[in-house]
Amino acid sequence: MFDWYFVTYHFVVETLLLTCYFTCLSFVRRILFPAAKLVPISSIRLPTSYMDATFTLAGCRNDCRAVYFPISDLGGLTSVFICAIIIICASFFLHLPSMWERRVQLSHPTLSLNHSWYAQLVKPWWTPSPIVFASVGIIVKILQSYALALVFECCHQRSLSIPIFLVLSYVVVADLFHQVFFVQHDLVGGLVIILVLICFAVVIFLVFIRIALVAAYLLVPLFLWLIVACSVTVSIVWMNRTNQRIHWE
Repeated sequence: MFDWYFVTYHFVVETLLLTCYFTCLSFVRRILFPAAKLVPISSIRLPTSYMDATFTLAGCRNDCRAVYFPISDLGGLTSVFICAIIIICASFFLHLPSMWERRVQLSHPTLSLNHSWYAQLVKPWWTPSPIVFASVGIIVKILQSYALALVFECCHQRSLSIPIFLVLSYVVVADLFHQVFFVQHDLVGGLVIILVLICFAVVIFLVFIRIALVAAYLLVPLFLWLIVACSVTVSIVWMNRTNQRIHWE
C-alpha cells in the first residue's frame, strides 16, 4: 500500500533541507566568485511575442533567452559545480541528519539492502543494464547541472527563485522514488512517483524555455530517460502483479 504519509512528510522536509543547502552554497559562491559571463547565441532568432513576455514571476533577467556561458568561465564553472553537488549528491545530503532505518545505501553503507529482490522481479526485455543505468544517469545529471546553473545565473543567483525551487523539488521526488521502489519494495508507489516526476519535468521545461532556451534543450535527454524508466516501471508492475515473492504491502 502506498505510504502517503511517508512521501508527503519527506517531500516537505527534504525540499526545505535541500533548499537550505543550496542557499548556503550559493551564498558562498556569490561572495567568492564573480557572476558568469553570459554569451548571446546569435544563431537563435526569437519571435517578438516571445521577447515581449514578462518574467516578473520567475524573477529572472529578460536577456537570457538565447545565452550560454563557456565552461572555461570561472563564475559559470563554479555554478555548475555547486549545482552538480546538489543534483548528484542530493541523496547523501538529504539523509545526513536522518535516523530512519529504511534509508538508501549511500547514506547508510552498513545497512544491508535486499539486492536479490530486484533480481527476482520479472522485467521487460528492454530494461537497461545496471551499467547503462549508471552511465546514462550520470550524463543526464551533468546536463541538468549545467541547465540549473544557467538558470541560476539568469535569475540573479537567487537560490529562492521559483525555477530553482522547482528543480530542487524534482530532485527530492527523484530521491523518494529510490526510497519507495528500491528500499520499501513498493512497485505501485514507485510508479506513482515516477509519473509525478514526469509532471515535474514538464513544468520545469515550460519554465526554463521562458527563461533560457539552452537550459530547456538540455532537459530533453532527461525526458527521454524518464519515458524509458516509466515504461520499464509500468511493465514491472504489470508483469509482477501475481508474483508471490514480491512484497505487496
